[in-house]
Amino acid sequence: MQAHFPRIAFLLASLHTGSARGLWPELIAAAQSHRCILFVLPGGRLNAVPGFEHMRNGVYRYARSPNIDSALCWASTLSGYATEATVEQFLLDTVNVPLVTFGLKIGEHPFVGIDAYSGMKALIKHFIRAHRKRRIAFIAGPRQHSSAEERYRAYCDALNEAHIAYDSSLVCLDIPWTEGRRAALQLLDERGLVPGKDFDALCAASDLLAFEAGLVLRERGMEIPFDIPIGGFNDSEESRIFSPPLTTVHMPFSHQALCALRLLSEMRKGTPPADMSLKTKLIIRSSCGCMLNSVRKAGRSRTWADLSPDLIEAFKASLSVRQDRSFLVLLARMLDANIGVRGEVRGLQNTLSALRVEFLKRAGSSGEAERTETLIHQGMVAVCLAEERKYEYRLWKEKQDEQKLNLFNQELLCAKDMESIISAAAAHLPELGIASAYLMTRDKQGALMFRGGFRQEKEHFPVEIVRPRRSCEIVPQGCFLPDRMMPAEPGAYFVLPLFFESTDLGHLVVQAIDIDPSLYEEIRSILSSALRGIMLFEEGDEARKRAERAEKSKSDIVAVISRELRNSIDTFNASAESDTSGRVVSGLEVSGLQVSRLKELVRYLLDLSQAKSDVVLAKAALFDPYAFCVAWARGQCADSTYGLKIECAEPPSMYPALYGDTEQLARILSILARLFAEMYQTAELKLSIAVLTRGCALTLSLPSVLSSRGDIPDLPKIEKDIRLELARQISILHGGQIHFAKEKDGVSVTLCLPYPSMNGAIRNISDDSKVVCFIGPDQSVIESAFSLSADESFQVLPYNAVFNQEISKVQRMFLYLDPASIDHESSAALAFILDQDVFQRAECYIALHASSEGAYPMLRQSADAAGFLRSVLLSDSPSAILMIGSETALHPGMVHIQHLTQEAGIRLVACASPAAAEAALNRWHPVLFLALEPKLETQGYGPLLRRFPTVPLIAASRSFEAKEEWTSVLERPHTIFCNTGEVFSGLLTNLVQRSMEGQNFLPSPTACIVAKCIFFINKTYAEQLSRWKLASLLNTSEDYLSRIFHKQMGVSLWEYLARLRVVNAIDMLRSTGASLAEIADRTGFKDEAYFCRVFKKMTGATPGSFRIESFAEVRKVQESD
Repeated sequence: MQAHFPRIAFLLASLHTGSARGLWPELIAAAQSHRCILFVLPGGRLNAVPGFEHMRNGVYRYARSPNIDSALCWASTLSGYATEATVEQFLLDTVNVPLVTFGLKIGEHPFVGIDAYSGMKALIKHFIRAHRKRRIAFIAGPRQHSSAEERYRAYCDALNEAHIAYDSSLVCLDIPWTEGRRAALQLLDERGLVPGKDFDALCAASDLLAFEAGLVLRERGMEIPFDIPIGGFNDSEESRIFSPPLTTVHMPFSHQALCALRLLSEMRKGTPPADMSLKTKLIIRSSCGCMLNSVRKAGRSRTWADLSPDLIEAFKASLSVRQDRSFLVLLARMLDANIGVRGEVRGLQNTLSALRVEFLKRAGSSGEAERTETLIHQGMVAVCLAEERKYEYRLWKEKQDEQKLNLFNQELLCAKDMESIISAAAAHLPELGIASAYLMTRDKQGALMFRGGFRQEKEHFPVEIVRPRRSCEIVPQGCFLPDRMMPAEPGAYFVLPLFFESTDLGHLVVQAIDIDPSLYEEIRSILSSALRGIMLFEEGDEARKRAERAEKSKSDIVAVISRELRNSIDTFNASAESDTSGRVVSGLEVSGLQVSRLKELVRYLLDLSQAKSDVVLAKAALFDPYAFCVAWARGQCADSTYGLKIECAEPPSMYPALYGDTEQLARILSILARLFAEMYQTAELKLSIAVLTRGCALTLSLPSVLSSRGDIPDLPKIEKDIRLELARQISILHGGQIHFAKEKDGVSVTLCLPYPSMNGAIRNISDDSKVVCFIGPDQSVIESAFSLSADESFQVLPYNAVFNQEISKVQRMFLYLDPASIDHESSAALAFILDQDVFQRAECYIALHASSEGAYPMLRQSADAAGFLRSVLLSDSPSAILMIGSETALHPGMVHIQHLTQEAGIRLVACASPAAAEAALNRWHPVLFLALEPKLETQGYGPLLRRFPTVPLIAASRSFEAKEEWTSVLERPHTIFCNTGEVFSGLLTNLVQRSMEGQNFLPSPTACIVAKCIFFINKTYAEQLSRWKLASLLNTSEDYLSRIFHKQMGVSLWEYLARLRVVNAIDMLRSTGASLAEIADRTGFKDEAYFCRVFKKMTGATPGSFRIESFAEVRKVQESD
């Protein structure tokens, strides 16, 4: 069984700047050695607005359970724009797992610090004692940085101890780490100080401050260290590249991070955490006037044991035989091996110096000494040439990496979709050595979507592109990767935030390897720009489509406008004509009557032009159609019913939710009602709802009193009425249809609307007769939901059948969804449906009940049926207990477990196949696995269980005789075995409750002893067992076995054995006609009387009465069949 590898988050501001650049080689190696999975979250400084750095802060939100088990934080790097108090509160609010910090103490969390105070004090004392400096200028760091304040305090104390007065004019306080140049100008120009006269040395709180101040001094003609010596702090890159190299104080940042990681590892083992403080080291270089350490120590012999034996022997051979070149050949081989790796070759210089000293001492003649010097000089030349080659290799490598990034960037510039980006990454990033990367982006609603990625098992292996399970695979809320993509092996990964200015685009999870960390920042920047380009392309494409739709609708609008205006003008002209009697006034009166008609016409024309665009659906959402009809009938909608009396018929006992803009749909009903009232001269109408397979019908009809008159005329021709044209255009945008009908019992007009689809797309109602596939609980529920005609061909697919059933693409699919009846059996299937592309075109019957009080509260909050289903599945809890296998073995205890999970607000999900389990794990975070059948590995559940090694697993079965069937989980951490049956229900429920409450079970080795004990007694329960025999077989003591068994199972070993015997006795009572004495003997009881006492105590009935009741139940079942 695969071991559990803890997931650890490492929070810091940056990968590629400052002291962080040197962390990664050792930290990546430490993740492997500590057997952990390290996720590095470079989230920038808090609230840093310049350069949109604050947009990086979003990745810090992932430093929470269930993403990780524990966290490290270089807390001081998060400050700069935020105070340390703000950083502390942010981390306390954000991180909810065990936390170890360094750089800044956070609350009561363990802390690894560096004694910066002593380091700075040693630096100042060196300038005072070794160089006799008395007026030392000082550039302090940011005041809100605690370590910077410690360094400033050390400067003051060092002066005080040397009896040197503090001079405020020599000190620049509260200087940001990057403002060393400004501080130097402040000393020289604003205060008018002269280097060498007003101050005789300059020290700074960081190498970066000293580096920039030193550049200003050199620009002013100062020669360092002769005119003015300077010193820095941190031993960062700036101290080594400055000329001359800076005397500084080494801060062991890498060691600090490794200690924090080791402290977390010890905490997991139960060791009480304690704060640590690391020492600094004064690094003497030539910026203060001293000789470089490496130069000063040259020629000093290392101990003989430190030298390579092979190199010593080769040197001896070359020294004794003039033509022997074994020493130079071996040295060349060692130098060649060092060319392509990090580090310097200067260590070999020290080795050559040590060899020279040792062999000169042993030289017996001047010729031997001369030969020694010659070999050493040849070796020194080889080392110098190797240094040059190493430098050239580094330049070549940087150029190669730059070219690879350029090719990656060029391909991304041509990318038009996410698939192109994933393909480009898979083609170019492995060439940099990156073996895996996964891309997440945010949609318009802010949800995190997994877009795909790639992985490469080993170098030179083919690259596998990983695609999302469907076009839009949603990452569980609060997580940064789908569970299925979480790394399973130890290693380090960078979670790179992707953003463009103030737009959060998502993030990239990429494997961390020992390359220049600046390359990762380049990849992040290139990818962010590409994603922004794709977003702009998609927005432009959508604008083009809207323009095409608008252009297409112009001809229709113009035709309607021309017809209506011409009709109105003709009417106006006809009414304005006067006859020979001079009846112009009458004509004017008639034309005046047309004014209101023309105004109304203009309003309808404007509405009709808008109805040709998608603006109509701007407020579309799921809604309760009966509640909508009642509100419209009562005049509570924006569009009036024009004073008509609308009678709403009672809806069916069950009817579906619909999708649309209720304001626009109310407009349709109002238009149809007015047309209907004008046609038949009535002020009363009846509104009813009917559920059909083609859609949901809202029907306006004449009341039964009017319909019974028998004098209803034929439907007038109103096809050219602009109001009807407007109603039809709005209904078309909703995918609906409008029908007028005249039958024996009256006339009616129907607005038929389609069912909402899973993907939110508008489906037009069609009259084609496809075979309809209903996905739901069973056929009776489907038949009660729809008004199915006898000639309609359909099939019903139970929820759990979707895992194996082949769905035809031409088949019309209906998904029945009743939130009130989603149980543990249907949850996994519905989660699976959400993740599969083939079901995204399915129509959804979201069942609403007339007897319920209003619709579900999340109905109007959902953009589509899939969003509603997603919210329903997670409405009670984002956590779940996953039952693996058939629950028939759990039947007696099922009611208790269901009640327990309902009270705790945790969903119970039955997974009859690995596909069902995979779907459930993509939707819920598991708090417990309940395995109800053996051979989990061979059935395909093994990889799923290995992804969640810390989640408890309860293996429940009526019998555990075949131990080999459970081998795959026997030694899995957090695994408990428990029998099932009538008398085990309470015990199993108690184990489930303990798991849900987070109570600890025995560690793996001890739990394995208990499991083996359970397997043994399942096989030998019919025998007379003794404690000493069991303990001997399990290689442990009797007392220890009894103690650990009770702690793990909650009952004593002998009570568990008695329950096991009673369960087997129950099976025999039901299936055989054996006597009670025979059953007692075959199940391990001493005699019949003892068997009856134990049986009654555990079941509440005697064995005889239990058998009679069981036979009676069997007869009832047979008679009912």
